[in-house]
Formats: sequence, structure tokens, C-alpha cells
Amino acid sequence: RIDVLEKQWRWILDRYPQDARANNYYGELLYDYTGDGQRGFQYWLTAVGLDENCAPAHNNLAIHYFHSGNYAEGLSHLQRALKLEEDNPDFLYNMAQMYLIHFDTLEGMLKMSREKLYQEAMKMSKKAADLAPDDFEIAQDYAVNFYAAENFGLEADWREAALAWERTVPLARTEDERFYSLLNVGRAWMRAAQPENAVKPLEDALTLNRESDVAKNLLAKAKGQPN
Repeated sequence: RIDVLEKQWRWILDRYPQDARANNYYGELLYDYTGDGQRGFQYWLTAVGLDENCAPAHNNLAIHYFHSGNYAEGLSHLQRALKLEEDNPDFLYNMAQMYLIHFDTLEGMLKMSREKLYQEAMKMSKKAADLAPDDFEIAQDYAVNFYAAENFGLEADWREAALAWERTVPLARTEDERFYSLLNVGRAWMRAAQPENAVKPLEDALTLNRESDVAKNLLAKAKGQPN
């Protein structure tokens, strides 16, 4: 299938070599699916050379540069992508991830405190989830990001975390994902000091995985029972 796709994109590029988005998408195919990252990277450079407003190519270059340790270039391209498409949930997701992962470096580059970095990352993560209400992975990412607060020496808003996890439950695509979401709903309500709200999701989680000691122990605590 990859061979067929590559032939199709080569056919398109042979006829429209100056099309920036075609260059970008072919670069994605090479970078993500054929293992030819260097050629994919070159096609992204070509795309922004043809059209400096090609936001997807800026986003792809940003991820490449961040993964390569060139944070200044990565940040510049991702900022450019978001300037062009400020409501693109994928770009917001990526920037939030970079803030949360590379905070040691970005703290100095952006002249922003760690607390501010975390707050801005969570704003972008929430906005991405709001803009893609049916996307499980983006919703889950927002919920998971509450746990990153401790990396910044901060206490998460666990009530908001519980609500974020609740949002992932109906979006779960498999029983494992649903179990994980329900478990974390319960865990977040426990950390929010509202154990009464943790009981139902933990009971629901146990209907999916009756052998989970973690869910059993959390449920016992939520009900005020000894383990």
C-alpha cells in the first residue's frame, strides 16, 4: 500500500512540482511511513520555500527540529504554524507537548516562568480538546497533562482533571481505553478529595477488568473501607 501511495504522490508531483501542500504530504509519507526521514525533511523545506504560509509544513519541520535538538528552529516553525492556523488542534497539541517536555530549555528561550509555561501549555491543550471534541487521543492528552503539574512543582486542579477524564470515557475506542479512562476519573476525584464522585467510575472500571488491584484498592478507599 505504501508503494502505491508513493507512486501516486510521485505522479502528482511530476505534474505539480510547485504545489507546496503536495510536497508537504509527500514528505509526510517519506518521513512517517518509509523511514526516509531526510528526504521527507527536504520536501518540507521545499514546501515552505514554495509557500511560506504552508502551515502543515511548518508544523512538520517544527517536530523534526525539536526531535533533533534544534529547539530554536522548532519553536520558530511551530509558532509560525500557529500564527497561520491558530485554531488547528494538532498544532496546539504539539505546542503544548513541547512546553511540557522541553520546559527546561523553553523557560529561558521564552523568558517565561515554569508556572507560566505549565499554565500556557494547559490552555493550549484544553483548546485543542475543545476544537476536536470527538478525538480521543487529544482529549486523553489534555487529561494526562494534569499529571505533569508535579514536574513543574505545582499542584494540579484535580477537579478539572476529573472532568477532563470523564470527557474521554464516551470517546474510548476499546475496552482497555475505557477502563483506563474510568480508572483515571476515579483517581482524579480521589485526589480532588471528593471520593463520593470516584465510586461509580471505579465500579464501572471493575466491570471491565475485575482483576485490577489498583481499581479495587481505589474503590475501597473511596468507600472508606480497609484494603
